[in-house]
Amino acid sequence: MSTRPSGQPPAKVAPQSPSASPVPTVAGAFAFQQVTLSSTGPLPAPEVLAGYKEVQPDLVERVVRQMEAEAEHRRSIEVRVVQAAIDRAARGQIFGLLIGLMGLGAATFCAWRGLPTTASIIAALDIVTLVGVFVTGKRDTVKKGEPKIESAQLQLPNVR
Repeated sequence: MSTRPSGQPPAKVAPQSPSASPVPTVAGAFAFQQVTLSSTGPLPAPEVLAGYKEVQPDLVERVVRQMEAEAEHRRSIEVRVVQAAIDRAARGQIFGLLIGLMGLGAATFCAWRGLPTTASIIAALDIVTLVGVFVTGKRDTVKKGEPKIESAQLQLPNVR
């Protein structure tokens, strides 16, 4: 809804952002053009950094320090994630060994007590279960390690 009386020309509107520049058009009206810069790397484009330096002289150094701190933080998290996976795998192997030895110990005890059928069943189940876990684990590892073509992206540098 308009609040101006009819018959009066529309008021001229000032640019909304500092990056907008007036472009004269027909009948004294103005159109505005806005330029957007984007960067895909860890740092803004050099032109943007130069603009930051004009606003505050030490701002570029602060931005670079922040980017370096963020990159170091990301690397430290990745190291912790990898170390946790290694520790989890080692614990799994140790517990698997203990469970396997307990099963073979139970089979040996049953054989010593004169229960060869029970000992054979326990030993067979123990060995089949351990082999199954290792085969299944190996198959899952191979599937997870395969590269996915749709997720691989090639990034080319911007050439001007």
